[in-house]
Amino acid sequence: MKTLRLIDKPRVVENRFGLMEDHCTTFANLKPSVQSWFVKALVAEKTAIRSLKWGRQQRLVLIDKEIISTESTSRPTILTLWEEFIQSEGLQLSENIHRMPIILGMRLSVNNYHGISFGTLPISTILIDPPISQAKNLDLWLKANREYVERIVPQKLYEKENQITNRPLDSQIRKISQILCLPETSQVKSFWIKSTLQVIKPGQQFYFLGCPGCSKACGAVYGSEFTCFYCNTDFPNPKPMLRFEAELYDGTGCLDAFAEHTEAQTLLRI
Repeated sequence: MKTLRLIDKPRVVENRFGLMEDHCTTFANLKPSVQSWFVKALVAEKTAIRSLKWGRQQRLVLIDKEIISTESTSRPTILTLWEEFIQSEGLQLSENIHRMPIILGMRLSVNNYHGISFGTLPISTILIDPPISQAKNLDLWLKANREYVERIVPQKLYEKENQITNRPLDSQIRKISQILCLPETSQVKSFWIKSTLQVIKPGQQFYFLGCPGCSKACGAVYGSEFTCFYCNTDFPNPKPMLRFEAELYDGTGCLDAFAEHTEAQTLLRI
């Protein structure tokens, strides 16, 4: 049985680019719960195709001119292509990556964990070099700033370990009691809080065995060879990685928390 992917290209032929232009937004204004916005960006780099437990993926590095130009904490972001998008849009983008083509994406999945990132869904649409004025303006911006773009892309600022977090404003800090009162349907999932940290369960195991490649828990036995189910890579031995459970308290309430990797090392001053 073959699965057909329906896309919006017939509607493009009907000259509906004006609607797309009206609904374009920047990375900063996107919300994970809304998939109706169009996202325009230039594709600055691609990664090799990887086979994971749940399918093949290829990552594209995206640049949003408005973010890069106006925010000191700006960084490129990632669009992950899955399965059929790799052989269609992904192949075309790979062949033209040297000129940093411009894309217009709609109905992408949006993740705001450690910054905005995107992924394709079966209902997603990706148009390459769309004939809209915003795309032309982005191309002109690239021609004037290509040296800058080529300098920041290798820094991989979209990776968690390369990100620098600036101190929040006092108005951005929330009380734990306020967070605990939020309904489960709240779209706000990340907060700044100021609290004390207490390590709980003194007898807890302060490490887990993870994959040296992707740092995911692998379930392998120490001293044995294994294949990571996440990055599909063979390793001679899992790597012990620091992790601990704790409690956060600010005088208004408590939150359970955990820390791992470099964050855990920083908090425990290791």
